[in-house]
Amino acid sequence: MKRYFFAVLCGVGVLTLAGCGNQEQGKENQEIYAAQEAGQGEGQSLKSQSETEAKPETDSKSESETKLELETKSETKIESQTNSEMKTTSESDSKTESQSQGKSEPSESEFDRTSFYGTWKGKDYQACKVSVLSKEEIQNYLKDSITYGADSFSRNGTVEETENFGYEFRDCSVQTVQEDFQADLSGWAEERKIITEGNLSEMNEGFGKYFYVIDSDHLWVYHEGVFFQMERIGS
Repeated sequence: MKRYFFAVLCGVGVLTLAGCGNQEQGKENQEIYAAQEAGQGEGQSLKSQSETEAKPETDSKSESETKLELETKSETKIESQTNSEMKTTSESDSKTESQSQGKSEPSESEFDRTSFYGTWKGKDYQACKVSVLSKEEIQNYLKDSITYGADSFSRNGTVEETENFGYEFRDCSVQTVQEDFQADLSGWAEERKIITEGNLSEMNEGFGKYFYVIDSDHLWVYHEGVFFQMERIGS
């Protein structure tokens, strides 16, 4: 009987020890599993944090690239507009110059500086308010003939000797001439407002030195306070 109880007690002890060992092993397994879970959680957290930190850099890079593209497009657009404006201006200037050349018309004051070459004789006169010529002298000048040439001037067929022959010209209005000389020449101008004053630059004072070209067939000579209206008698 005692042996039976002893055997039972031994069995109970073995079972108890086995149970404790299993509990310890289970606790240890639980701790290992918990540690693994914690490690995996921390790894995932670090991975998530790393991805989160990397994303702003990507976003920042994307924003920088977008800004650079916009600036490049803006510069390209401005350059294109500038080139277009320069081209338009150049075309406009060329067109204006072309129109100016194509439509240019001689002004009223322009004349052929050889158009008055030839022989002239007085047919009428108009004295200024102040004149030093007598009527007899005026009549004598009306009988004279004068000839203008490219390199010479003659009166009554006699060439006037000059050291350096040449003409000088300037434009003036009929009104200015009338006001300056106080002479009524309105009936001689035939509605022309601008005429050309000329003079023989190297010739001494004399009849024919100062003249006014109206056109190729009309000429005035001024001398000693009197205007002489000339008519062409030879080319």
